[in-house]
Amino acid sequence: MSKIPFLNHLDLRSVSELQNAILHKTTTSSASNVEGKLLYDTGTNTIQYYNGSSWISLTGDTNTFRTVKVDTNNDGSANATLGATENLQFIGGSNITLAESAGVVTINAGAATTVGKTNSTQRSGSIELIAGTNVSIAEDGTTGHFTFASTDTQPLTTEQVQDIVGAMVSSNTETRIGVTYDDTNGKLDFVADNMNYNHPTHDGDDISIDTSGAAVIDTLVVTTNTLGHVTDASATTRNLTLGDIGFTGAADANNYSLNLSKLNTVTSAMTGSDTLTFGDSGDDTQVTIKGNLTVVGTTTTNNVETVSTSNGIQFEGTAADGHDAILKSVVASSDKTYTLPNITGHIPILTNDPGTTAISATATELNYVDGVTSAIQSQIDGKEPSSAKLTELATMAQATANAIADLTSGEISKIDGTTAGTVVASKAIVVDSNKDVTGFRNLTLTGEIDAGSLDVSGNADIDGTLEADAITVNGTALNTVIDGRINATEFKGNFPASATAEGATTDISHSLSTRDVIVQFYANVADITGSGSNDVSQYQRVELDYIMHDANTIRVTPLVALAAGSLRVLVKAI
Repeated sequence: MSKIPFLNHLDLRSVSELQNAILHKTTTSSASNVEGKLLYDTGTNTIQYYNGSSWISLTGDTNTFRTVKVDTNNDGSANATLGATENLQFIGGSNITLAESAGVVTINAGAATTVGKTNSTQRSGSIELIAGTNVSIAEDGTTGHFTFASTDTQPLTTEQVQDIVGAMVSSNTETRIGVTYDDTNGKLDFVADNMNYNHPTHDGDDISIDTSGAAVIDTLVVTTNTLGHVTDASATTRNLTLGDIGFTGAADANNYSLNLSKLNTVTSAMTGSDTLTFGDSGDDTQVTIKGNLTVVGTTTTNNVETVSTSNGIQFEGTAADGHDAILKSVVASSDKTYTLPNITGHIPILTNDPGTTAISATATELNYVDGVTSAIQSQIDGKEPSSAKLTELATMAQATANAIADLTSGEISKIDGTTAGTVVASKAIVVDSNKDVTGFRNLTLTGEIDAGSLDVSGNADIDGTLEADAITVNGTALNTVIDGRINATEFKGNFPASATAEGATTDISHSLSTRDVIVQFYANVADITGSGSNDVSQYQRVELDYIMHDANTIRVTPLVALAAGSLRVLVKAI
């Protein structure tokens, strides 16, 4: 193979040398015009490079380029650079003359005048002095001396200045201060009003009103001064009456109807230490509530409470979810007493009405059935009579019975519980009707196994040579399985899937779940760029720089455009 195409940069990392290298031998007319390309032109026997617009020869001193910079700002720094196609010219200027002989340029400078402002930049050149407003310039004509003179066009006397300032402050509006201008002595007189202020004394806000023994303040009188300070306060009080809470009947009436709004006014002012009492000292007052009674706090009942309702008592439970429990009593034939036990737990509930039948069993007797999981009578009925096995022995043939009688208890235990066709630990083995036995754990033989087939569900440890006419793995031929395992460690495919532009990044998915892979590219076609020219030889190896983006992806960025499927990529996991 004459050459290997590289589709990415070859970075020698500034440490590796390119030794014994030969430039590409061709001509500039046949080479592609790519900026930065370097070649050896066999037509002119010169080294050429392309600068983006033309080919430049690097052969001979006459074509050796060096950077030329010029100070166009005249500030001592070279700021402008001559281009590759520009000519370097020398042009005379003010007080500058040029001469050339045999390629030597002589620069001569004439006398220059340097002027400048004190502590500022000094500059060379002509100076022009221009008179300004109220300023004149005169020159003697022989020594070069200049005389500057100024003219005052608006002089002010002291009296004029004083009159101007005095008029600005006299007869103006001031607050608690007067300003006058004394023209005689040229002074401003400032006079301020009396600023003394006697604040009236008062008792402040600490004025107490005695309301002891009274429940209601009838009248409150507060006295203040002109500044709004309270100087005095007084109040008249009276005791709370039934009228204050809405009662309109006689004071000695036995039945009262309260106004709800006024009762709310009284009770809302009560605190946790107050008590609202209904009734007299005889504790025999009847209180009737027409409607619902809602108690937010706790109710305390000192005597027996009678609930007169056929609907029972409704319990909301721990959550107001609309599902309630109702406790009610049957119509008793006589007074009954229900006593709650002195234990924590649940009260048993019967699914049917027992009528007048009472449960006479004690708690201890009921505990006898603790742990029973099915009907007791059914369990009793299912027990086989204890004499059944003796009956079975009595009905056996005498020889069979004698044989059983000759067995020891150990021998009997080996056959007791044996299941035909199933291996049971420490039991005799009995084959089933098909002469099959299952359940062996380990079987040690000193001879051979001669069988029509062998099915091993676990691991097989063979200490020797395994010879077989054919081997399958889960029904698949072994060679097919091996080929599948090999294919599972490699990826092959055409690249790219669609045409890509120069410098475009493309991912190759190989699904091998590892970055430990070997990657190789070769050309499917000679025209890999799709430009119509043969860029490489068909099936030639092509070098591309790539990174292992992740365990299943390779990322490449070719620096040339690629036609769809122009390359073949091979990926092998190791």
